[in-house]
Amino acid sequence: MKPNKSIPSPAAASKSADYRSLVATGWSQFQVIAKEEQRPDLATSLAPAIRRSELGLFRLVVMGEIKKGKSSFINALLGEPALLPTDSDVATSIVYKLLYGSEKKFKVFFLPDVDTNRRPELKEIGATDLWLYGTENGNPGNQKRVDFIGIELPHPLLKEGLVIVDTPGVGGLFKAHRDITWRYAPNADAVCFVLDSVEAVISKDEMDFLQELTRKVTRKIFFVQTKTDAADHEQSQAWEQRNREHLTKHLGIASDRLLYFPVSSKLKAVADTEQKNAADEAAATENKEKSLKHLERSGFPPVLKFLSQGLMKQKEKTIARQAAKQMAGATDELDRQIREQLRIAQAQSKGELDQIAGELSGAERALTTWERETYHTEMRQFEDAFSRLRLETSGRLRGELDAVVSVGEIINQLHASKPEPKLLNQQAGEYQQAMLARASETAMCIEQEFNRQVVQQLEGTATRLVRGYRVDNPTLQPQPGGPLPTHIQDQLHINFPVFEKVRYGMMGAGIGVGLTSLLTVIFPPAGAIAGLLALAGFLGGWGEGWKVLTEQKRAEVINKLQQKLTETMMRASSQAQQHFAEMAQQLEQFARKTFADAAKRARTDLQSRIQDVQAARTRNARDAQTKVRDLQSRLQRLSAVKELLCPLLPNRATATQ
Repeated sequence: MKPNKSIPSPAAASKSADYRSLVATGWSQFQVIAKEEQRPDLATSLAPAIRRSELGLFRLVVMGEIKKGKSSFINALLGEPALLPTDSDVATSIVYKLLYGSEKKFKVFFLPDVDTNRRPELKEIGATDLWLYGTENGNPGNQKRVDFIGIELPHPLLKEGLVIVDTPGVGGLFKAHRDITWRYAPNADAVCFVLDSVEAVISKDEMDFLQELTRKVTRKIFFVQTKTDAADHEQSQAWEQRNREHLTKHLGIASDRLLYFPVSSKLKAVADTEQKNAADEAAATENKEKSLKHLERSGFPPVLKFLSQGLMKQKEKTIARQAAKQMAGATDELDRQIREQLRIAQAQSKGELDQIAGELSGAERALTTWERETYHTEMRQFEDAFSRLRLETSGRLRGELDAVVSVGEIINQLHASKPEPKLLNQQAGEYQQAMLARASETAMCIEQEFNRQVVQQLEGTATRLVRGYRVDNPTLQPQPGGPLPTHIQDQLHINFPVFEKVRYGMMGAGIGVGLTSLLTVIFPPAGAIAGLLALAGFLGGWGEGWKVLTEQKRAEVINKLQQKLTETMMRASSQAQQHFAEMAQQLEQFARKTFADAAKRARTDLQSRIQDVQAARTRNARDAQTKVRDLQSRLQRLSAVKELLCPLLPNRATATQ
């Protein structure tokens, strides 16, 4: 497996040019030319990419097992010790999104209503009420149906465009949170995975999750080892060394390319406090020295440098390249259009204009035939291919969901392991969530593949319809919450009354005493130890009775759990199919609009050229020269835009005038 080359070193990224400025300059010049050419559609299609370049937003998704110090790390990174809940306030399945704002604000966004599918209005809350919505103590099991909590903060790093997404834990008893984490992973520009220095080296749960993440979603990942202050230096280093060995071995990342940062959130918080608490100039100097020492020992300076000079600079270049690529395609379209006008304007004789007019008339007849025959033929072929792909994907979705999650397999494992029935009763929600997480990952991958194949079909058809026509990526509005937002029941709520324990115990004890009495009749010497035998019989009978009750309760819990798992998967499969059907319908609507726009574009361009020929026939020599100079000027300015974009398009030949 190749090493991860997607995240550059801070030193390499710091040498990059001001890519955002290049895009902004090119965009301002392009808009003027597009307006002169009466092509507002080109400017409109580019607007989203330009807006993304202007904002320069970088989505950093923070992941890790529960209680590894994720929230404390984010608080320390932003210099806000009490920003996110920590300690015993275990976060529910709530995502926190931190982004720039001129003042600190907390906003709660809710999931859509189950019946109406309408999303309630967001609720702005104070910092003291955050625990009511974002912790297990204040919002157990997310009973308040919170989608995510947005936190705005006036921090320099966030002002640069960094958006931090804090996800729930992904391992241990909180496998329920994997589903939520997987929803955010595909849209991450980078992933920060948090480990610690005191509990254990990287666990099997963590490694399994990371292997899935790097194999299926992204390799743009770096690691933070927290709590270095909680262990001595040698232990912390040993933890780091073993973690590095595990990561390079199991993820296939070369050791010299592994991005790994040991930190202490506690020391960073101390450094921030010392810096803020300086009362006078002398104290400020002393506190500054202490603060710098604690800051250096905290390990945060390399992380901050990596974020601001590494990831953020790389993201700026990546976004700028995406915008430049789209703008280059639009400049090619304008270039073709202007050169066709110039050919008409430069025609010196009536014969040349007649020849061009004849070409255009032939093209118009061909277009009419194309609209009547070719267009409809292409539409039918696309619709047939789309229907086949949708049917195949729907079947694949159903089959793979059944294959990846086998209720029978889970139940057989439970029968073999013989879990304690009361604990199993309490962990019913965890089994359902773990099952849904695996199903959700599968459904998400299938949907992404379907989307890719449809867009590929769209591009092929549109290219055959209209030369040079570009297909934008579809903007879909899927059902909120991902493919499998199925509500689950956390517990089975099976009762374990005390009288049953006593009844079965006494029943067994009575049997034991009765056997002892029978033994003394058959074998009189046993009467000498009848008391001991009776006691042994009582205890043995009690144990047998308790064993019988335990087996019965275990069978009852497993049977009810099997029923609940089956019901959950049936609902999940139904919801996955519904979610896919909605997405397929939106893609089909997008395809129809794309093809209609392509046909309209072809006729508009042709009619414009016919009008150009008619206008050329009525121009005098002086007006013709003015028109030629104007068009040549546009080509030169368009060439300047191409030259400007060349540094962002390394594989593109240098533009020529």
